[in-house]
Amino acid sequence: MKSTSPRLRVFIDSNIIMENTILHLGIIGLIELTACDYIKKEVNEVVKRKFPESTHKVKEILDTLKTIKTQENKKALNIIRDPKDAPILATVLKYKPDYFITGDKDFHTKEIKNKIKVVTTKQFLKEYTKK
Repeated sequence: MKSTSPRLRVFIDSNIIMENTILHLGIIGLIELTACDYIKKEVNEVVKRKFPESTHKVKEILDTLKTIKTQENKKALNIIRDPKDAPILATVLKYKPDYFITGDKDFHTKEIKNKIKVVTTKQFLKEYTKK
């Protein structure tokens, strides 16, 4: 039986895309998985470099994600340690997902968590299964 409640909007970082449980929840339609074009490009580059034989399969996975335009925001540069993560943070701040799932510790700061709900995969699954 399909639930009539709205799906949670969940923005995922590149390190989460390959995590099977989260992807499965998105593929079967229980959550809406979203990433920005910057993250998709990053994943493609890593896969081509490290796992070239898997590029087709990863493209299929990436094609299942809702894609939003990467944002630029100078404020994001001031609150994230790694400047390469600023476009991701700017995008998440504008998109305002229900959850931002990432294993990148640079996003798990008090200042960022005061602005958006940042969780690890384990934290998300714990909260999700309580609903």
